[in-house]
Amino acid sequence: MALEEGDNQAAVRSIQENMAIDPTQSMLVELINDLAVKDRAAADNLILQYIGGLSKAELVGGKLSRGRADLVLRWLVFPNSFFPDPNKRIPSPGPDVMRTYVRYVIEMPGDLSVESGKVRHRP
Repeated sequence: MALEEGDNQAAVRSIQENMAIDPTQSMLVELINDLAVKDRAAADNLILQYIGGLSKAELVGGKLSRGRADLVLRWLVFPNSFFPDPNKRIPSPGPDVMRTYVRYVIEMPGDLSVESGKVRHRP
C-alpha cells in the first residue's frame, strides 16, 4: 500500500475513497491509525472529514450501521483504548479533533428509529 511505501498523499486519497464507499468499515481505523504514526496532522484531517461525513450521512442498515460508524469514530478518537499494541503507540488526536468529536456527540440526535415514516426517540 502507498502508506508502507511512504506515499502519504496517495494513502490519504485511498482512505478518503474508502470512507466515501462505507464509513462503517473497521479497516478505516487501521489505515488512519497507521497514518497517524507517520503523520498525525494528516490523520487528524481525515478524522475531521470522517466526522463531517457522519453528520451528513444516512447510513444504510439503520441502528447497526450507526453503531458501527460510532464505534469506528471512537476508535479513531481514542486510538490506544481498543486493543492497544504496546509496540505501536498511536499518538492521540489533536485538540481540533477532540473539540469536533465532543460537538458531534453533543449534537447527535440520539438513538432514533424510523418506523412507518415516523421518527421517534427510543426509551
